[in-house]
Amino acid sequence: MLMKFMKNFFAILLISCWLTSCNNDLKIAADWKEVTAVWGLLNANDSVHFFRITKGYLDPKTGASVGAKVEDSLYYPNLVARLEEYSASGNNWILSRSLPLEEDRTVPKDSGFFGNKYQVLYKTQARLDVSKMYKVVAITPSGDEVTSETKMVNNFALSEPARIPGVIRMSRKTNNIKFTTPANGKIHEMTARVHYTQYDPDQPPQTNEFKYVDYTIYKNLFINTAGLFTYSLNGLEILEFLNQSLPKIDTINRQLKGIEFIVHVGGQDLATFININQPSTSIVQDRPSFTNIVSKKGNPTAGIFSSRIRIPTNLKDTGIDANYYLQSPTFREVSNLDSLAKYPLLKFVW
Repeated sequence: MLMKFMKNFFAILLISCWLTSCNNDLKIAADWKEVTAVWGLLNANDSVHFFRITKGYLDPKTGASVGAKVEDSLYYPNLVARLEEYSASGNNWILSRSLPLEEDRTVPKDSGFFGNKYQVLYKTQARLDVSKMYKVVAITPSGDEVTSETKMVNNFALSEPARIPGVIRMSRKTNNIKFTTPANGKIHEMTARVHYTQYDPDQPPQTNEFKYVDYTIYKNLFINTAGLFTYSLNGLEILEFLNQSLPKIDTINRQLKGIEFIVHVGGQDLATFININQPSTSIVQDRPSFTNIVSKKGNPTAGIFSSRIRIPTNLKDTGIDANYYLQSPTFREVSNLDSLAKYPLLKFVW
């Protein structure tokens, strides 16, 4: 019995000595590594192209929420950045232009988790070419070269609904919206922007308000094949959306001025990034991370660099451009019958 007690005693003593000899410090943060994040989406129709280039941060003494409020924790001092343009030459891409990216602090930042005294962006006002390939290069103070490249999404236009001067033809039945998918475009989003005038009939015309409301036709639609794309839209969907979206005001009337179809198309890497980060419908919530930003030193990176395009349109927010007036007799009939009978509170008049 005594021997059993002594064995147990020495076992407890050895364990106690081992525990007390261990380091009680628990290391939460890993060894520091430089982490660079680059965010940029090129659009050949834009006059200014902005990039957000930031650094990762972690202060083990204060935590991420404190560091996020300090601008010096977010931005590199003396960062050198440029946008390189490459032209196709057979199966190769040849450097044709090197465009310096200048620092810009004029764009205000919304309040939120991160500090908003100012934000540092990088920009170029160079005109871009959809036939070229572009590479963003950022050289950090440590000498790391962080890069990414993208091909441009080409321009395109709607072939339907048919548009002739003064008319966009739509009906309350099925309307086909057609366009040829642009080269390098993989993810699509379409919006119907409905322009209207709102006014008080007892007030002078100068008090009229020009307004619009956006109806999302589809979002994050992945199209991997080139060719003619057709989407069928029932005109009554728009009227139902207006009925649910516009406030009911007894003292005003409204006049429908036009419908502008806006299509955004993004490149392959942007499509991959959005697809991976969409809400999961599976019970498995873990998902792989994706970035196309590469560090020459092999450091961790984050962000996305890709291209996008928006169908160009001449319609202003006032809805006055004659080419986009909605004067189709069919839609006039639908608006009269349905908005006055089914949706009387919308107060649409002609």
